Amino acid sequence: MQRDSTVAPLLMSPTQVAGTLNCGLTKVYELINSGVLERVYIGASPRIKTDSVQRVVDQGVPGPRSHVPPSPRRKARDDGRAA
Repeated sequence: MQRDSTVAPLLMSPTQVAGTLNCGLTKVYELINSGVLERVYIGASPRIKTDSVQRVVDQGVPGPRSHVPPSPRRKARDDGRAA
C-alpha cells in the first residue's frame, strides 16, 4: 500500500515544532509543560499534536507579555537627549 504524501502529519517532534515556531527547544518544552502544546508519546519519544501548534500560530500564547525595558540609547533619544 502506498502512502498518500498529501496527508498532513498529525504529530511533530519538539525539534520540528521549534523550527516551525522559530523558537528554541526550551520554549517548546515551556509551552508543553504549561499545557499550551499537547504532547503524546510514541514509545519514549514525545510528539506534539499539530493542531495545538496551529492554535499557537493562529492565537498566540496566552498570558502576559514580558516587559523588555528600552535600551539606554533609545531611552536617551526618547528623553530628547543625545546618547
